[in-house]
Amino acid sequence: MITLGIIGVVAAMTMPTLISNYQKKLTVTRLKEAYSRLSQAIEHSQLDNSSTQFWTNASNQEVVEGADPITPFVETYITPYLKNVIVHGRKSPAQIGIKEYYRFLNGTFHSGIWYTNPYIVEMSNGQTLFFLYNTFEGTYREVLIYIDINGARNKPNKAGRDLFLFSLNFNKGFISPWGKADAENCKNKNNDGQSCAAKIINDGWQIKEDYPW
Repeated sequence: MITLGIIGVVAAMTMPTLISNYQKKLTVTRLKEAYSRLSQAIEHSQLDNSSTQFWTNASNQEVVEGADPITPFVETYITPYLKNVIVHGRKSPAQIGIKEYYRFLNGTFHSGIWYTNPYIVEMSNGQTLFFLYNTFEGTYREVLIYIDINGARNKPNKAGRDLFLFSLNFNKGFISPWGKADAENCKNKNNDGQSCAAKIINDGWQIKEDYPW
């Protein structure tokens, strides 16, 4: 009985760590899978549509009220090269049945996804992509791609945990984690978590001890 009691205590102490390590590895695996699949789609698209430098996009153009540049962009260059996907188009998460609000790492409400009606695509493995143009001072700047690695209908719907941000670099022809220069800010739980994909990649596709898990 004493031996069983000791085993029970040890198991109770080690189980949370084992579960946490498993969840971290699963997160990295899913993130890598999504990143690889989207990168391959962009590479295949360039074979048909030339280099991304010559893709028709709204970058640096003035924002026009009521205009929808993201729909023709995604439907021309992205979705034809993603197999077995559900294309929802430009809608709010609520319109496709997502009930769990997206939040930043610090817990605050993520209005950027919830109210801007991004172009939403669900991949065959359930992972969800949100495409939208980043705007600054009245102009379009870059295509942002949010990736929910465990599906938008599954919790926690939080940046840095199951939601990661990338951007498309038209000049270089590939997607990259957003905020590479600010990746170390991800260590702070009070941060918004949008640079956490960059930290994971910078750390050699690992979630290290200083990651705000």
